[in-house]
Amino acid sequence: MIDNISIREHISQFIISLPFIAALLLIISPLVYTYGISFKIYAPFYTLVFITIALATNSKIDKFFILFSALVILTGSLVAIFHQNIIYMWFSGNIVLGVMLFSVIDKKQFLQIIKISTIIIIFMLIGAWITYFDIYTNGMTDTFFETKTGRFIPIGSFSLGHITTQGSFRPSSIYDEPGTFSFVIVFIAATRHLLGMSKGYTWLILILGFITTSLAHLVYVFFHFLAEVKNAKKLMNIFFIIFSLLVLVASISFIPESLISAFSSRLQITSLDDGLISGNNRLNYLLYSMQKLHSFSIYEWFFGTSVMANLGCCNPLLPLTYAGIVGTWPYYLIILFLLLISFIKRDFVVFAIFLVLLQRPDVQSAGASFLVGALLVLLVSSRFEKNKT
Repeated sequence: MIDNISIREHISQFIISLPFIAALLLIISPLVYTYGISFKIYAPFYTLVFITIALATNSKIDKFFILFSALVILTGSLVAIFHQNIIYMWFSGNIVLGVMLFSVIDKKQFLQIIKISTIIIIFMLIGAWITYFDIYTNGMTDTFFETKTGRFIPIGSFSLGHITTQGSFRPSSIYDEPGTFSFVIVFIAATRHLLGMSKGYTWLILILGFITTSLAHLVYVFFHFLAEVKNAKKLMNIFFIIFSLLVLVASISFIPESLISAFSSRLQITSLDDGLISGNNRLNYLLYSMQKLHSFSIYEWFFGTSVMANLGCCNPLLPLTYAGIVGTWPYYLIILFLLLISFIKRDFVVFAIFLVLLQRPDVQSAGASFLVGALLVLLVSSRFEKNKT
């Protein structure tokens, strides 16, 4: 009888976990949004999941999350009205869904969700490695998947991917590009760290994740390693002093516009006024955004221009250019919060996530918002204290 009850409980917990696992791993995939599962579909579904679990468990939601969500919806509505474009409401809705959804589950359920997500990622990584060696051995694939945006993504035996300018194949599993795959991996790894889960599986997905050949992945792994060495907190104190000095020097250096021009010329950025960039790195995009912001009117500073072309995908100023301060303050508040928490808690992993979000400002995008929301709940809510699991 006890065994039957235990089995039913495990099945019940597994079923409840499925929507959360899908939120963390699937919504961000082009396989999902290309076949019509957009915000208009998953938002009502996850709102229903949130309400059902909140009522069934009588969950007490932190007042901070309620206030944060209300302000995000309010400011998102203002930007949507200003640009007469509902998509700005979707941006706001994404981060609200991410935060509120994970605020109604307890630690036991959270652990279950991350355990299953980890297992799925391991299989995804195995598929990525098999695909890589298959293409390396048998030649490049000639099969492509066309996304809703018209982009063609190569399909390998067990993984989508990206073909570099050198003609090599970088696996991305079910995601649009390897950087997104790495983004998911490091967020699951960081979540495992915050929950105090087994380091073995965490390092397994991080090491296998090198198949993405993502620079951000390498940087994250480096800081994750620092977080687990002896005397990590003393090391973080030294790092805090060095980082503060670098920020001070950078803040002084970047004030003159002449210095921006100097950097631009050395990076061979040409015709900035007409939006053409001859270079192809993230610093180019950052410098270009700085020049665009310099020419903004007061209204554009508050609400953005709604034009995203030629500013790059991995640029921390990109959100500000298309939605302004009113529409993107959640992103900048979150990265500032992560930076402060990383030094307050002396945690290199939180600092690494701060760096990841600097180069990939996806806080309010579909899918990524659930990963960010889950992490924020772990950091803010008092229900989740770190312990070995």
